[in-house]
Amino acid sequence: MHAKCLKNRRTGRMGQADRQTAASACRGDGKAVPFIGQHAHHLNPARSKPFFASSPNRSITRETIGMMSALAPLIDVSAITIVIAGTWAAAAARSGRSGIASGARALLRLWHRGFDAGANRAALARCALSIRQNGALCSETDLPCDPDTAGWVERFLATGNVEKLHEAEQEAREKRVADRARGAKLFEVAGELAPVFGLVGTLFAITQLMPGTATQAAETIMSSLASAVLSTLYGVLSAHLLYFPLARAIERRGEAEERARAAMMAWFLKETGPHRTRKASRLRDAA
Repeated sequence: MHAKCLKNRRTGRMGQADRQTAASACRGDGKAVPFIGQHAHHLNPARSKPFFASSPNRSITRETIGMMSALAPLIDVSAITIVIAGTWAAAAARSGRSGIASGARALLRLWHRGFDAGANRAALARCALSIRQNGALCSETDLPCDPDTAGWVERFLATGNVEKLHEAEQEAREKRVADRARGAKLFEVAGELAPVFGLVGTLFAITQLMPGTATQAAETIMSSLASAVLSTLYGVLSAHLLYFPLARAIERRGEAEERARAAMMAWFLKETGPHRTRKASRLRDAA
């Protein structure tokens, strides 16, 4: 039987009965076992179905295509170009170069972590420990990673005077607040101008109502009216769903940052203590 099995394998002429007989002979108990091969799908009809037949990806793709088809009439490239380009050209002309730079910095701070209170607090803890051990004028320690925080810490280490520390912190805070106000103002101006340029796009679309030929009259009129309506829609939506929310987000982010900075400075002053300041003053007088 083994010789017959090997012969049939070499010649490639092994039928279903021969497969069962060969399987039973190889197993040694005389009972045929089902052969798992090219006819195995007859034993499990579910396996014969293709994978993508029951996949949910096809329904998701169909829904996505349907949604895109529904939104296609709401897209007008010329109207979008007029509203966006006109809005930002006028906003840049009104805000100036400093306003544009402040707006870009404020927008980047929204998408990045910005002020790292944990890292700066750890650096201030090392500074406070060094001040308690050696005094403010004799302390040698690494400064915090935030430039504004490092500025008032360095001023305090150089003078040992809390008033100088507050002066440096107030100067840095005023610069931050002014820069943040310019950045928020840029997006507020854009929000005010977007509906105006939506109206500009509407007027431009109305000027295109003159058809080239009589056969194109209906098509041209409907296209121009649709572009006019979409221009107004783009201006209003971009103002109230994009520019004004961005301006408010910049302000909220700045207020939260200022609260964190104030709490951190209060903690630093509490850790150093007024008696450490008097010690630093005596060292300064002795010097």
